[in-house]
Amino acid sequence: MTDTRTGDQVLARMLTGYTATLNDAVMPLDVPAAIESARAALHPEGRWASAVTQGDPTEPNVATSAAGACWLDFEHAGRNTLAGEIANLLWYLLALGGWLVPAYQSDIYRNTLRLHLPPVATPTLEHAELSTRHRRLELHYTWPAGPGRSAALTRLLDRLDTDLGDAAALPPGRRLEALRPFSTARILGVIPPP
Repeated sequence: MTDTRTGDQVLARMLTGYTATLNDAVMPLDVPAAIESARAALHPEGRWASAVTQGDPTEPNVATSAAGACWLDFEHAGRNTLAGEIANLLWYLLALGGWLVPAYQSDIYRNTLRLHLPPVATPTLEHAELSTRHRRLELHYTWPAGPGRSAALTRLLDRLDTDLGDAAALPPGRRLEALRPFSTARILGVIPPP
């Protein structure tokens, strides 16, 4: 990232004690603290609800048959945390499948999905301003999900408030917040899950 005023390069680890304004929503931004918080929550002695799962719930890994849904690609199958699976699916629906994979791994996207449509979930950055002097990051963007992903996200969030959140032993009223360490690990890719 580059300071808008000075042109100085700013590494992600330097974003500590900042205020981020994302589409007019103000929140703290502290990348090192977020990483440490995720490490503390996901320490190896931690206990999370788990199940034998496919490990990579993404659309190229699901097929349908007369018997119903069929999982493919068991590379990450095994006993996985349910919260981690939910966070992975949520991030996939928000970004990976709809934008990042088609944009940055287009050959894999074309080869794994028979119907490889152009991405409809491409984010558009309308304004970006980073000030190291004022320790502020301001972003205005749009990120359409498309009708299919919007429906899947709505269904996932509805189920998170009911049976799925209960199965993952996530605290009612704070279920998305409880997914934060898993989302941090998934998005930043810096913390191996326990």
